[in-house]
Amino acid sequence: MPIELKVDEEQFALDRDIWIAIKSRAEPFVDTPNSVLRKVLGLDTRSATIRNSSSDRGTDHGGGVGRAARKPGSTGRAQRSRVPKGTLLPEGEYELPILKVLEANGGRAPTREVVAAVGEILAGNLTELDKEPMANGSGCRWENRTQFARLSLVRKGLLNEDSPRGVWEISSDGRERLKREATKA
Repeated sequence: MPIELKVDEEQFALDRDIWIAIKSRAEPFVDTPNSVLRKVLGLDTRSATIRNSSSDRGTDHGGGVGRAARKPGSTGRAQRSRVPKGTLLPEGEYELPILKVLEANGGRAPTREVVAAVGEILAGNLTELDKEPMANGSGCRWENRTQFARLSLVRKGLLNEDSPRGVWEISSDGRERLKREATKA
């Protein structure tokens, strides 16, 4: 019995032999039929445009493959691989550069300008892993960590929480922190 796949409103049938071949090339809980075909065809596996179809979620279409055959106790979610501790510049190292950039720009600046300036300041300290692109294609790790450092600064009251979208603003407490850091140096 062929396995039916629906792709962009068109239906395709895979015979059982093809389905078994796809299954044999798949890594459990990581690959989908789509990602295996992309590998076999030599296509970029990060830029898949067809996502979340029933076949990509591992629904068993009579072939007995995919995530339907899970290990007991498994949640069925693919595990994200994490970078080992100590291999990235600590998030706290981004905080002072963010505050300095904002102060140098009169207390506020657009996100992209702050992130770019922080990258220049930290360039010599970033590891090769910091410079790698994120799995979701949203930029480099260090750019992502800069954004998280901003959130941390907001929570600490060092950046204004109510600044306009796409603009970062230093708070009076953030200016005080910069003054304390200047007296330490």
